[in-house]
Amino acid sequence: MGRPLFLLLDEPTLGLDPQNTLKLIEAWRQIRVQRELAVLVAEQSGRFARAFPNRVVLLVGGEILFDGSLNEGERRGALAEVFA
Repeated sequence: MGRPLFLLLDEPTLGLDPQNTLKLIEAWRQIRVQRELAVLVAEQSGRFARAFPNRVVLLVGGEILFDGSLNEGERRGALAEVFA
């Protein structure tokens, strides 16, 4: 079996309770580190988006609203604007 370079997740926690969401986040973190994968997540939940803090790209209506670090996005208010 090949070794993928990234893991693509499209709203992976939609409908899950908070406890199982946290379990999945931790599992994906471990997989990311162990297999040296990039994780690309399409998500509408700000809580989940904060679980993978390396880089955040916010799209609104197909346009890039913000592209940068999680800390920078929070400092500039970009995350609050989208995930309010």
